[in-house]
Amino acid sequence: MKSIFTSVFIIALALTLSQKAKAQSTAEAIIIEQPKDVIECEGSLDQFLFVVAAPSQKQYKIAYRWLKDGRAITSWVEDFGQLTFDTLRYRMSGLYNAELFAFDPNWTSDYGSPFSFDSARVSPIVSSDKANLYVLQPPSFIKDIETKTIRVGQGGSFTFDANIYGEHNIDDPSYWTDIQWFKDSIALIDGDRISGSQSSILTISNVNETDYSTKYRVRLSGDCDTIWSNIFGMEQEPTIDFYIMGGYPVGPQCASGPITYRLAVKTDPVDYPFEYQWYRNGKPVDNDTNKYKYSILPHPYPGYREFRMDINWHPDFEEIEDEPAVDQDFYCAMWPKGFKQNRVDNINEKHKYDYNFRWHKPIQLITDLEEEYTIEEGKPFELKVKGKSNYILYRWLKDGKDYGGASNKFKIKKTELYDSGIYQVEMSNECGITSSGKAKVTVTPKQTITGIDDNSANQEINIYPNPLTSSSTLNIKSTTSGRVSVILSDLLGNKLADIFDGIIQSGQSELIKLNFDNVGLTSGTYYLIIQMGSSVETRKISVVR
Repeated sequence: MKSIFTSVFIIALALTLSQKAKAQSTAEAIIIEQPKDVIECEGSLDQFLFVVAAPSQKQYKIAYRWLKDGRAITSWVEDFGQLTFDTLRYRMSGLYNAELFAFDPNWTSDYGSPFSFDSARVSPIVSSDKANLYVLQPPSFIKDIETKTIRVGQGGSFTFDANIYGEHNIDDPSYWTDIQWFKDSIALIDGDRISGSQSSILTISNVNETDYSTKYRVRLSGDCDTIWSNIFGMEQEPTIDFYIMGGYPVGPQCASGPITYRLAVKTDPVDYPFEYQWYRNGKPVDNDTNKYKYSILPHPYPGYREFRMDINWHPDFEEIEDEPAVDQDFYCAMWPKGFKQNRVDNINEKHKYDYNFRWHKPIQLITDLEEEYTIEEGKPFELKVKGKSNYILYRWLKDGKDYGGASNKFKIKKTELYDSGIYQVEMSNECGITSSGKAKVTVTPKQTITGIDDNSANQEINIYPNPLTSSSTLNIKSTTSGRVSVILSDLLGNKLADIFDGIIQSGQSELIKLNFDNVGLTSGTYYLIIQMGSSVETRKISVVR
């Protein structure tokens, strides 16, 4: 059962809420003047939006807050319907409106809570009309307009990139930037050949001599500023002409040196840069610096330059099928740089090619001798090189003296100790002599190898483990005293490394670690040759990588 105190409290609270509800149901926030659009240039000072409102009952006041594009940008404030901007910026553009309501300035909390507009509100929240803030950007060019080169009789166009509209009025551009193109300070007018003189793209068709100028400009006139573009121009397309200086060589030429090709070149305008393309046997070849080396020199005739080209033989010149590699027919095409449509070829009706000759190629060494060779006495031996050219003579030398042989191979069926020496081969043709590298040949005495697995009665030999690992050892136990040497050889008996050389006493065991990391062995079979006095034994070992 509720107490009398509780019942009294509930009745009092109900009466209070009823009075507030009654106040809210009768009080209103009346908007007297709506905010208006603001249209100003970026950088303008002391601009504002405002709304005028009054409460329907004098004892109340109005609270305001402002929103931009639907989002609150201020807190609730009392009796202040003005939104002020210090300096306008383009980013401030948007749709603004105010929200407002009537509140009781004398409201106090029954529980000691601080004053708040929400608690003191006595009317519904109403919204003003939305107003546009147009912050117009002054027109500005984003980059310079470039000069163009256009041939007489052809057409061309110029365009520019600029900021001429604001973001918030681009869909309904009420605030235009006026555009005007000028030539030599005279405004251009649209006509039969000219269009777009008041737009961002100027088009001129059927260009004639009077259209050329270095003083074209564009003017942008907006609500906020008037600016001019950079000065640019329209020029005539450059042309080129050239002729061969001093005739041209015909006949055999050695490819060991360059062949000079001299041209007198004239461009309009004078000294305009140019590009070129070489053709060999009617087909284009790369303008590679390994094939061509050019220089531009003064010329005695006004307006001309000497273009001197050295043509070097290159292996690529052999790569045309069904043609003799020594037949070379060259000609050149030139054009002003960037205007290949104005190219000129030095081909005339009398000569299909203006530069015709036959090339003898220099010798190119493809495969050289190795620096060192080791061969066992009595075994066959061969030295071999590979040269590339259309004709080669060979001469083999030993220790600097003629040693016979007339091909790229030098063979010895059965080597003798006196065959050791320094070998070299000379290759020659009409372009000169090309020598191979020098090879040192060493003939070693033939070694006598006893049975592979037989054991001498004078010594006991064990290898474990075999195939070899990093822990493999050779154990030698001799029944007599003497010097023992151990070497490593391949299957042909070529010495690869010294393993051991020392005295082993009778009855003594010598444990030798078999570590061949520094020898660089590959997988395969090798021999350990163990010699004590005149006794030689071998042991086969296996290496697995």
